[in-house]
Amino acid sequence: MYDLSHQNSLKLQSTAETYLEFSNTDELVEISKNYGLEQGNFCVIGEGTNSIFPISFKNIVLKAMGKDIKIINSHENILIEVSAGLEWDDLIDFCCEKNFYGLENLAGIPGTVGAAPVQNIGAYGKEVSENISKIEVFDIKQKAIKYIDNEECKFSYRDSFFKKNKHLIITSVFFSLSSIFNANLSYRDLQNKSFSSAQALINYIRKIRLKKIPDRISYPNLGSFFKNPIIGKKSFNKNPKLSKLTSLSASPDKVKLSAGEIIESLGLKGMRINGCGMSAQHALVLVCTGFCNANDIRRVEKTVKEIVFNEYQINLETEPFYL
Repeated sequence: MYDLSHQNSLKLQSTAETYLEFSNTDELVEISKNYGLEQGNFCVIGEGTNSIFPISFKNIVLKAMGKDIKIINSHENILIEVSAGLEWDDLIDFCCEKNFYGLENLAGIPGTVGAAPVQNIGAYGKEVSENISKIEVFDIKQKAIKYIDNEECKFSYRDSFFKKNKHLIITSVFFSLSSIFNANLSYRDLQNKSFSSAQALINYIRKIRLKKIPDRISYPNLGSFFKNPIIGKKSFNKNPKLSKLTSLSASPDKVKLSAGEIIESLGLKGMRINGCGMSAQHALVLVCTGFCNANDIRRVEKTVKEIVFNEYQINLETEPFYL
């Protein structure tokens, strides 16, 4: 049995009968042949920063370990190919060093490059989908390497085509970047600020994240546990309780609310069930404070969702996913 307790950010006790690593598509093709990979008998993990591990994995567990970065075009319209196993923040540092711009607002997000498109990671007014050109995948059904263009990925808020198409294993991601630094200051925490360089913006973003997110060593967590709800303006206007909350326009007919503010308004900040609960530092972050497993996480999730719905008639969606 393989112990995966230290391969997930919640530090949940977890084991797997079969755990395999691959660095490139050739190794993945070989694993597929030797272990008879087919849809439903495997799962892919990254750094475990956005997933909840079971006590015991029934399926084969695969992990991408490739960390290569290939510069395809380094002129005005920059194009790079990045292996799925590279840590996301290592990519941020590489781009900054090479003067490849566009990803600065996503600095400090934990996880791997291969996991980034699945969740369409986003922060501080930026989503990774804005800079993805295409994605290389291994199709388990057809036993073939394919390339999925940006439009085919069906990116949306914290969502993508890959969540429902688990027969596709991401092996590398192609990023389209710029040779000109143009700071994205659209997010409220960045407005009225100025940054002379990409490094200055990256440092500032990382500093903000460290203040908001509890220390992962002392308080194992996955960052934001719930998505910020987006509801229709008609529903928003019909619900007087929502008028007390901060709202942002998500589109001409939709409003985005803060899940953290909603949870805190109901006195759930710092609540605990067994060894886990919502952080006392940030209401949107679920932390483990002792020995717990996926079932304990589900209890906290269910409790928070029920209380929020009963008060505001809003269905919160979980951001991380259960494996």
